[in-house]
Amino acid sequence: EHLTSRRPLLLNAVMLRQNPHSIGDWVRRAELYMELELPGQAIAVLEEALQTTDSNRTVNGKPSELVLKLGQLYEKEDVAKAEELFDRICRKLEYKFQKADDLAECWASWVEMSLRREQWDGALSLARQAVAPGAGPKRLNLTKSVRLWDIRLDLEESLGTLQTAKDAYKRVMDIKAATVQQVLNFASFLNDREYFEES
Repeated sequence: EHLTSRRPLLLNAVMLRQNPHSIGDWVRRAELYMELELPGQAIAVLEEALQTTDSNRTVNGKPSELVLKLGQLYEKEDVAKAEELFDRICRKLEYKFQKADDLAECWASWVEMSLRREQWDGALSLARQAVAPGAGPKRLNLTKSVRLWDIRLDLEESLGTLQTAKDAYKRVMDIKAATVQQVLNFASFLNDREYFEES
């Protein structure tokens, strides 16, 4: 009976031995431990996955999935550790992502976690840092990430001042990263505040 209950974990171990760069298998292993109500083991598995996988060779998922899942687990157990994880990944660049979208997803998840915890100023600060020049390695240019700019612009409108929101919109247009929707949002934002000439 004990062996039968461990069967999914044993099969998963075989799959990971065959390909240690399979994101889906690492996430599945963490989920199996969560089903067994062993969150500490699930966290350890995902930390091991971050050390083991090479983003050049990953299959069956995006490398950012490991960080996002681990962030969720840490947030349930110890928020300070979730903050530490995102700092390690986003600022210290402990994991070498190959695609800017993966790093952008990690930044976005960090901002969203701050919003869930009602840390408004912290969320706005993180959103600003995420798209600042030098936020990631040069090969992963986050300054043009549509996802991160959408978050920053939303937060500037709702939490920032009129001037910081205008500056953010002007910045995204200056670097030619603005989408049509962002330009329309800016025009609407100015129109709502009766800055008709600027809109």
